[in-house]
Amino acid sequence: MPHIPNIFSLVSTLLILTGVCYLCLAVGTLKADPRSAARRGYFLAAFFLAMWSFGFGIMTVADNEPLARYAWMFGFIAFYLFPPAWFNFFTLLAAYDPKKVKYATAFLYALSVSLITLCLASGSVGVSFTEYGVQFSYQNALVFKLILVYMLVLVMAGPLLLTAVWRKSRLKRLQKQAATFIAMTLAYVTFYVCRL
Repeated sequence: MPHIPNIFSLVSTLLILTGVCYLCLAVGTLKADPRSAARRGYFLAAFFLAMWSFGFGIMTVADNEPLARYAWMFGFIAFYLFPPAWFNFFTLLAAYDPKKVKYATAFLYALSVSLITLCLASGSVGVSFTEYGVQFSYQNALVFKLILVYMLVLVMAGPLLLTAVWRKSRLKRLQKQAATFIAMTLAYVTFYVCRL
């Protein structure tokens, strides 16, 4: 059984606590108005982030390879189901045509599931026990680069949809909300692009 340093117990705890925070945000948002489509959309997006945090939190301190792989797989699936949920949330928030939103969301989920399946079937993920805890690597598989670009485009596209609403709205609150989402998204995308 590999020795896991205490710092990774801390990282694991932080990831799991982050997952709990995501769940609290999701439930709190939905509880305020369960009939709101935008709130249901936010709930689903935050739920996927919570599952990603839980999966990677467990993976970080896994003491055997099967547990590490299953925890990685659980977190990986949840993380890549997040972009269509996030995109859907923004289309609902911006009050786009519900029928078009429904079809676009179904297509994006189908595309996500297809890409996730290709990634998992590629066998290009290495899980290793190191002095820094359990680590994984994607071993330069093209499909993993493709799903990362897909995720970045979707995560960026959602808030950009708000710019049309932002420009038309006279409500300062909505303008601030849209500006915050756009700024957060640009920071997130910049972080990932720098890692490519």
